[in-house]
Amino acid sequence: MARILVVDDDPDIVLLVEASLETAGHQVVTTTQPSQVVALAAEEDVDAVVLDVLMPGVSGYEVLRQLRTNGRTARLPVLLLSSASESRQRVHGLRQGASDFVAKPFDPDELVLRVGRLVEAVDSRELEGHLESYPFWELLQSLQHGRRSGHLELQDLPQPAYLRLHLGGVQLAAFGNLVGREAALAMAHEARGRFNFRTAGDEVADTSAGVEISINGLLMESAFLQDELRKLQRFVPGTHQLLHALPGTLPPLPETFESIPVAATYLGILDHPDTSLSKLEERLAVAPQKIQLAVAWLLEQGLVTTAGAPAPSPTTGEPTDEMAAAVRRLLLAARLSGRGGEKVHVLLLAQGEAWTRLEELVAAAGEELGDAAWSKLHRQMQLRRGGTASLSTPGGQLSVHAQLLTQASLGRTAATLALCTAVGLWVDDSSAVELADDLIQRLDSSERSQSGLLLATAEDTLRRARERLRGSERWRLSSQAPTSLSKLLSLI
Repeated sequence: MARILVVDDDPDIVLLVEASLETAGHQVVTTTQPSQVVALAAEEDVDAVVLDVLMPGVSGYEVLRQLRTNGRTARLPVLLLSSASESRQRVHGLRQGASDFVAKPFDPDELVLRVGRLVEAVDSRELEGHLESYPFWELLQSLQHGRRSGHLELQDLPQPAYLRLHLGGVQLAAFGNLVGREAALAMAHEARGRFNFRTAGDEVADTSAGVEISINGLLMESAFLQDELRKLQRFVPGTHQLLHALPGTLPPLPETFESIPVAATYLGILDHPDTSLSKLEERLAVAPQKIQLAVAWLLEQGLVTTAGAPAPSPTTGEPTDEMAAAVRRLLLAARLSGRGGEKVHVLLLAQGEAWTRLEELVAAAGEELGDAAWSKLHRQMQLRRGGTASLSTPGGQLSVHAQLLTQASLGRTAATLALCTAVGLWVDDSSAVELADDLIQRLDSSERSQSGLLLATAEDTLRRARERLRGSERWRLSSQAPTSLSKLLSLI
């Protein structure tokens, strides 16, 4: 078990925490003197610190700052104890670098559970569990303070959710159509479903997606959004409730609403009569809780009203026999390769004329299925934007991610690739083969069981693709132009 340092100026609290942790099998070091904490933490080689916030002379926040600025204790998980308002103290504690927070009076069993979560992630090579019992923000901070590198996937959600971490920092994030910080923020809002974290090597960092996402900043923003939504809860509409915008001028926004897309949300409702919250979340590429807050604020200000019956929920059509057979083959291939389960992700990339042809296949599939998600994907592709649509069959679910192959899209591709069992790359000129070189290398060197299909119909492109794929065990080459999406999936 772990070695824990307990710090509180109240001897009775120290005894209670000490007894609780020792009963759970931990070794405990205690002190009532905040000035001794940094030295004790380093000398005793502790694994975590339980620290009171309100202490005479030196506050717990000052002690936390000292721990974070000392090289030997900078990465220690720290759980704060405070009798103040939970949401306010949590935000302030996260800003100072705390790992977790428990409000007094506390349940000893809860404290033991939270301390256990902080220390177990440091040693565990793989984590699996449920967000109901291990909330996302706690999990993320445990991985951060353990300086973990690997892949975190949230499962059982309507859309794929994936994070890549390197030494505790978030490098890549993808959640449905969202990427980067907005994707990570949307994940922090999820309270249900399973998660799976698998360790990867620490020696190589992947910075292709740009600036690393600040975990503490992310969690502070998530706490802010939750607090604001709680204040405006009576104005938050139902997911499919019809919304109408009234012509007017936006009043000055609260200073804290700098990152909330109020103007874009208002214009989106004004330009699309009878829209709904779910449709706005589809159109605007930001975390859904930001859109919910923007709509609630507009309703409070009287610039938006709700009226009429709720908009109909999207329906999922039945797959054709040919499509169902293609999905079954993909599911079987995934299980045979060790990536078992009832959900398969496929990434389709194309450029130039090939993108137009892929768009046509998706449009035809949407008409056959009568599925709003596939129709939405087609509209996004017409705007030369990527998207995702899913298809459920008796044997499992297929999620198709379509992305335009450009230099600018490679970061998003890297984030989505790790989710996918198979990749289809459709190109119509030899320069696209060069552009996709990084993707080809990624799949060839992937630790996961993944396969790729490179589809090239032009003779010169086919010749260049054949040269590039020579010796590859993961990629296959085809010159057969598919006439339907199900045939394309069958080729993959």
